[in-house]
Amino acid sequence: MIGAFGVAMIVLHNLFDKLVVVPWSPGTLAPSVMEKLAIVLHQPAIFPLGHSPKFIVVSGYPLIPWIGVMAAGYAFGRLYTMDAPTRRRALIRLGSGVILLFVTLRAANIYGDASRWSTQKTTALTLMSFLNTSKYPPSLLYLCMTLGPAILALAFLKRNRRGPLGHAFVTFGRVPMFFYGMQWFVAHGGALIAYSLAGKPTSPLIGVPGFSAIPPADLTVAGFSLPVTYLAWRGAAAVSAVQVVRGGKTAAGRLVAQLPIERPLSSNPKPFTQNPDPWYALEGPISR
Repeated sequence: MIGAFGVAMIVLHNLFDKLVVVPWSPGTLAPSVMEKLAIVLHQPAIFPLGHSPKFIVVSGYPLIPWIGVMAAGYAFGRLYTMDAPTRRRALIRLGSGVILLFVTLRAANIYGDASRWSTQKTTALTLMSFLNTSKYPPSLLYLCMTLGPAILALAFLKRNRRGPLGHAFVTFGRVPMFFYGMQWFVAHGGALIAYSLAGKPTSPLIGVPGFSAIPPADLTVAGFSLPVTYLAWRGAAAVSAVQVVRGGKTAAGRLVAQLPIERPLSSNPKPFTQNPDPWYALEGPISR
């Protein structure tokens, strides 16, 4: 039931794409209670907590369909109670099916995303338009084009023995929220340094346009070229990655590393229900 609920929310939530609350900004009428609820559920936006803009609520990640994604992921874990060959076949079929669903629905250009793709001047631009799906909130097609390949990759990335690169990836998998949070601090700190070195005013990085008194002249010189921006993000990701991997060598990191995770089922024929220890069929701890 949990999995069905999650999949249904993912598949059907784009039916409500046309129900959009008028964006609020300081000086305009505050949304009603029902409009605020609609924003929290299905529309990235900001709104005042009450009628005064003194306290602002930022709804960057609407609950729908993320709750559905979490529910589907919870049910997805059932695959990891299967033996390795059966699970691999299931992952290949499921991942391929999700990718095929994306291509079919996107080509039809009717449902699954609020933005439609169109033919552009070049093939590359047309492909970019085809892949330009909505992430906030994530559309059905966005989830298909990201989760499908990820599920398919799981069928081929599972290994009983790992090298240094494999262990690094496992480390990221254990601390996704930590890595996600750290990269924002590292990126923002790096931006402050880059602005200072380039002689740019840092007020756009500290204030919020529309809410803070940022001089217009500062906004005109804010930012860098796209290559520099990509280089900065890669650098921030690299610094965060080093910290995450180094964290695995600390006492706390080694403790987490000893926590058991799923391994291919052993030859023990007893089903899980006959053993109070759910880890009895695992081949060993994480670290090797």
